[in-house]
Amino acid sequence: MKRDRDAPAGAAPGGYPASAGAASSRPPKENAASGRRAKEEQEVLRLTTEGPANVDTKDFCGAFAALDIDNSWDTAEFKSGFSINITKFTDVLVEFDMLGIDPPLANAFRRILIAEVPTVAISRVTVYQNTGVVHDENLAHRLGLVPIKFEPDLLEWKPSDADFTDQDSVMFTLQAKCEHGSDKISVYSKDLCWKPLSEEQAKALK
Repeated sequence: MKRDRDAPAGAAPGGYPASAGAASSRPPKENAASGRRAKEEQEVLRLTTEGPANVDTKDFCGAFAALDIDNSWDTAEFKSGFSINITKFTDVLVEFDMLGIDPPLANAFRRILIAEVPTVAISRVTVYQNTGVVHDENLAHRLGLVPIKFEPDLLEWKPSDADFTDQDSVMFTLQAKCEHGSDKISVYSKDLCWKPLSEEQAKALK
């Protein structure tokens, strides 16, 4: 189809001005389907054979502007859709489900719980002799991951700039030796031996 010679640039055939955005207009059904897909991307986490999919969040307010969807943060909407259901509660264990929350916020709660729940863990390792294949720094890291069944309330909080004392710390020793002719030995957490820092601690924690 030829454009009318006297029609201005950008005009439609016949001399009528072309409507702005006419080239990008979508049928109502297509807009509705796109809106559902956008909503699904915000609310549904897919578990595939290769791992979780759609774990990112679209926090930018204009992420779905082309679909006429306002993605701005709404505190009232978040509060109305967020809930916590406690599924198990004991003296030593709490299991709960958080609904209506994005993965980054859920991860923030996880990190807060890890930081705020008192625990007793190995934080300093002194190596006197290590002739094994595991380097000193790797061995120290592994020891720091060993779970220690201990009541934190029995110890005082240790100041960050203070030395270890019998009031705020416990000490373990580890000694293992692979005899000549043996291929390897296995070292377990049960091989850690508690060494009291004082007679008072030995009586209190015995």
